[in-house]
This record gives sequence, C-alpha cells and structure tokens, in this order.
Amino acid sequence: MKFLYNQENYQQALNEVYAFKSDYIDYPLRDELDIWKAIITFHLDPEKAKHLYNTFDHTKYSKKLSFTYLKNLLENKNDTLLSLYEKYGLHVPPNTILIAEGENPNNEGYLLLDGGMKVGRYSGNKEILLSIIQKGDFFGEAGMFNSNCRMATVYTDVYCDVVKMSGEKLKSVISQFPALGMKMVKCQISRITFLDELFKTVCITNKRERITSIIDTYLDKFITVGITLNEFTSLTNCTQREVLEIFSNRKIKIDSTGHIKT
Repeated sequence: MKFLYNQENYQQALNEVYAFKSDYIDYPLRDELDIWKAIITFHLDPEKAKHLYNTFDHTKYSKKLSFTYLKNLLENKNDTLLSLYEKYGLHVPPNTILIAEGENPNNEGYLLLDGGMKVGRYSGNKEILLSIIQKGDFFGEAGMFNSNCRMATVYTDVYCDVVKMSGEKLKSVISQFPALGMKMVKCQISRITFLDELFKTVCITNKRERITSIIDTYLDKFITVGITLNEFTSLTNCTQREVLEIFSNRKIKIDSTGHIKT
C-alpha cells in the first residue's frame, strides 16, 4: 500500500487498504487502516476525507501519529517529521524484530517517531535486555555507513511508528531539512547520555539499591516500551525473587503476560 501511495497511485493504494480482511486484524491496526483510508482518500476527494475525519473518535485517535498527519493534511500544515512519516514511515506491530543480531545492515537505519523499542542480545537460550529505544531516537545508524554485522537485536512489544532510511536517503533529507539534522544530533546526544546513566545505575553493587534506583529513574520509560519481569531481571542481573520483593513493597504489578504495570 505504502509503495503505491508514494507512487501517487492513490486509487490502487486505497483498494489495497480495503482488501485487508479486518476480521483477522486486531483493533489498534484496524484503527490505523481506517485512518490511512482517509489519508489516501484526501488525495482523491478532500471533502470525503474531511467527512471521514469527522466520523472518527478524536479522543481515541489523538495520540496516533497517522491521525496527526491526517489533521495536518486537512488543515494544510507542514511538519518535517510528519513529511518523513508520509514517505518512509512504517507502522510496526508488537512482537516484531526490526534488527536482528548478526545480520547484514543493508545500509539502513531507523528513526523512532512514536512508541518504544527494546534492545537485547541472546546468550545461549537466554535473552539479555541491554537498553530501550525511546521516541525521537535514531538507531541502527552505524549500518548506514558500514557493512559490519548488527551487534544486537531491536524488537517491539508495543505498536511503533518508525522511519527507515538508507545513508543516501538520510543525506538527501538533511540537505532538504537542515534543522532536522541538528535535531537528530541532539537526540543522539540525549540517547548517549541516557545509556551512560543507565549503565552506571546497572553497575551499582548493592542489589536492593540497584533495583530501587532503576525503578525510581526508569520505570515509566520501561512501561512505555513494554518491559517484562524477565527482561527487568536480566537488566538488573538480579533474581525474580529479589525483584518481586521490592515490586511488592512498591505496589508494582505484573500482568498475566508478564509485563510490568503500575
């Protein structure tokens, strides 16, 4: 669908969206498809797109990047990141691997526009959580400029919106939008600072202090990306019993799928 859309073959792109069997799709993805029906329709019949927009539950959709893009289209507003989303954006469902440890990078990197991702490695049959990727982070960027194998796996546990770009595409985008290049640099500095602080926290010797410090500093961010109890214990290098004891005292819950909740 996105390929046809970028080729300005709007009618065929719309046909592709309507061809999806909604009975086999979960509700968040159905909502996404409904919004994209309106986005594509805008290029064929703006008034009909406006009607579709008015039928949506604005409160429900307000946090969706696609809905914001549709709103900007109807109001004739421009936004650099949303323009990137229109051309190169991917809506990624939970339980998706974007980057696999050991694979060839294929000259590609990613910009996370919405949602959150996890970074991990596998040692034998054990998965080790290394870090998280937050909204605004640029990741996998080394693969845009060298052919070294990927050093870790990047995967989702929540819906995300990402922009996938090659090195050449990135250069072209920055030449068109210099301010975006500066924003990316600032985001990377912020990400490096976050990783440095997280590493220092994980290296705290006392286990109770280590777990408590990670909860106090990072719990909200971890919940946003869908961290599980197993991932939390691997990151802290503590046992589930040690973690659950502190979780219980702090009234932090684990849902039926093992994800951390407050």
